Amino acid sequence: MSNFILSIAFMLLALSTSAQTIFAEEIEAPADFGQSTLVVPKSPLSVQILFIGGTDMVQTNATYGNAAGESLAKEYHDFIGFTEDTTTTDLGWISVNHEMAQSHNLIGDGGGMTVFKVRRDPITDTLIVVAQTLADGRKGNFFAVDFANTVGETG
Repeated sequence: MSNFILSIAFMLLALSTSAQTIFAEEIEAPADFGQSTLVVPKSPLSVQILFIGGTDMVQTNATYGNAAGESLAKEYHDFIGFTEDTTTTDLGWISVNHEMAQSHNLIGDGGGMTVFKVRRDPITDTLIVVAQTLADGRKGNFFAVDFANTVGETG
């Protein structure tokens, strides 16, 4: 019986060593393997900057006893969203979330958000920021979302 077990063990050992070499040990490299020029196709994407935190001015609501006005937008963006406008020929609203946790007398404490409306230029196919007059009376291109007076800040 021990000879039978010993012969099975040798057979399994032989099978396991051959299983390790099912691929060739050497692979022929293609002729152009060492080429020094890499050709990358042109990207189908284009880039257009529409909004810059800390540079663009946002329209603000009356906050902390201060009158409505404008301020530099907050920074440290961590999310950009899009909401389609089905009521006009404009494309829709872009929402930029800010994680710049700072106290601010016009925009509110904690993070924040800026929203703006866009349409597509029919000639250049670029996006255009659309000037708006909101129901609360604010006018302009970029609007701070009022978290201070609605939900009690974002901090």
